[in-house]
Amino acid sequence: TFNGIVESNTGDASKTIVLGAHLDSVPTGPGINDNGATAAALLEIALGMKDEVVKNKVRYIFWGGEEWGLVGSSFYVRSLGQADKANIAFYLNFDMIASPNYLLGVYTGTDYVPNSYGELGSAVLARAFHREYKKRNSPSVGFIIGNRGDHAEFAMAGIPTAGLCTGADGHKSRRAAQMFGGVAGRLLDPCYHQACDDMKNLNLKALKINAEVMHGMARSFSQSLEGLETLRHN
Repeated sequence: TFNGIVESNTGDASKTIVLGAHLDSVPTGPGINDNGATAAALLEIALGMKDEVVKNKVRYIFWGGEEWGLVGSSFYVRSLGQADKANIAFYLNFDMIASPNYLLGVYTGTDYVPNSYGELGSAVLARAFHREYKKRNSPSVGFIIGNRGDHAEFAMAGIPTAGLCTGADGHKSRRAAQMFGGVAGRLLDPCYHQACDDMKNLNLKALKINAEVMHGMARSFSQSLEGLETLRHN
C-alpha cells in the first residue's frame, strides 16, 4: 500500500499543518462513509486552496493501510527525523464524517505528557473545531476514540492532534439524539465495515457541515497558528 502526499507551494515549512484521511476500506465493504466521502472532501479542499498564498505550509496526506493497523500513518511518522517532526505544528485527522445516525464529534490525541505542547496544543485545536461549528449554528460534542485512528502515531510523537468523527459502531445516546436528531439507542453507523457502506449510507447534512468545518480549519490555520504560536516556543 502507499500514502498519497501533496502540499502547498507556499507557506513556512517550519510551521507545517498536516491534514489527513485514510483511503482504504475493509474487504467486506466499499467504504463510502469509512472513508471515501471524507477523503473526497479533503481532496476538494486541497484543490480549492491550491492557488491560495498561505503563510503556513499545508500538507494533505491520504493514508494507506489504516484498516490494517494504522500502517500508513505509523510508517510516515516513524520515518520522520526530529527536525521534520518539529516542523509539524499539528495534525488533523478526518474519518467517517457522514454517518447516517450521526453526531458531530471532536476528539484529540491521548497519552500526552501533562501540560506538554502536544496536550495543550490538542486542546487549542479542539476549541477551534467547536468554534467552527458554532459559526455554522451547529452543536458539537467532545468525542473519545483513544488511539483508534491515524492521529495516534502523531500523538505518541508529542505532536498536537485533533479530529472529527460522526460515529462508527457505538450507539447513539439520548443526549446526542436531542442535539443532532436521529434515533437514540441505534448504531451511529449501522453499515460500519459492512457491504451496505455505499452511497446510500451517507448523511448529506453531516457531510456538508463537516466539509465546511474542515475547510474553515484549513484556511484559518494556513494563515495563522493562532493560540499555538506561544505554546510552540515555551
